[in-house]
Amino acid sequence: MHMTAGTKTPAAHGEIVVKVGPNNNVKLAIRTDSLAKPAALTPPESVYVVWLQRPDKKPENLGQLQVNDHLKGSLTTVTPYKQFKVFITAEQDPQAQAPGGPQVLWAEITGAET
Repeated sequence: MHMTAGTKTPAAHGEIVVKVGPNNNVKLAIRTDSLAKPAALTPPESVYVVWLQRPDKKPENLGQLQVNDHLKGSLTTVTPYKQFKVFITAEQDPQAQAPGGPQVLWAEITGAET
């Protein structure tokens, strides 16, 4: 599934591979390309944070997306949810409790299936 780029990072590309495992949890493998380092944004930020937001719920911090010197990033995680939005924001704090920075990539997962 392809992710949509935000206005601050129009050259960025993102993809999410969604797989439901035998225990019925959903594995998310997020890969990005051409994503500028957060310090290169205006205003500069420190990190990229990946969020999961279920319908009618607050976003949950899934962790920090590491971007290497080739502007590629990745994060793999597991969730029990089947319908949600995944988005990446630029933040000052990797432990942020709520998104505050600009969305750089996002995608809607509307029904993960086996």
